[in-house]
Amino acid sequence: MKVVSMREAKSKLSSLIRSKETVIVTMRNKPVARIEALSPIEASLFQAQEALENTGISEEEALEILKQARQKIYASQD
Repeated sequence: MKVVSMREAKSKLSSLIRSKETVIVTMRNKPVARIEALSPIEASLFQAQEALENTGISEEEALEILKQARQKIYASQD
């Protein structure tokens, strides 16, 4: 785990994120924030949430669509 000052974090944010290493940011030598990479699952869920918001479909409607699709898949396997 890397520890950097706020000043360094601001000036090197892109490279810190690309490193995919967890970084603790300090202000006046006290930890104030953590920067860490998203797991592949978290990244996928974030992208799905963004796509859902762009369609105008509610979360409840999306869950119902997924439930129906799952039922069709299982029914076709029988």
